[in-house]
Amino acid sequence: MKKLRLFPHGFKKIGWILFLPSLVIGILAYANTWKIDWLEVKVFGIVSSGLFSSNEYFGFTTKNILIEILAVAGIIGAILIGFSKVKEEDELSMSIRLNALVIAIYINYAIVILGFLFIHGLVFIHVMTFSMFAVLILFIIIFHYQYYRFKKSFTDEE
Repeated sequence: MKKLRLFPHGFKKIGWILFLPSLVIGILAYANTWKIDWLEVKVFGIVSSGLFSSNEYFGFTTKNILIEILAVAGIIGAILIGFSKVKEEDELSMSIRLNALVIAIYINYAIVILGFLFIHGLVFIHVMTFSMFAVLILFIIIFHYQYYRFKKSFTDEE
């Protein structure tokens, strides 16, 4: 079996340091439209539009970038958590990792399909935003749970 290109095990700790604060602050900021004043900056956008304005292409706009910073840090953190080697990486852990990824994708797209069918209007944007993060979060949860169960069953046999 060809080896996957995974981050070294130590990157998992960096991932948790990025992911957890980003998740907590991101949920609070997203739910309460919380902003930090000094993060109100001029940013370049390929395309941007307001609620009642037309699209603007390749221009600068002023906006609060808190959510963007938290989203990027959260995604990078989740990738580092999910795709860093476990202490004893072998073919079995690779198999567990692949299985967890497949299950996470199935669950995520089931959520997306349900969203398409039963959620309408602007709330649908929230479902799509959630689904961007859900696949990584589900993968992390499923992989670590399955890996923990395997390790526990292995140590129980000894």
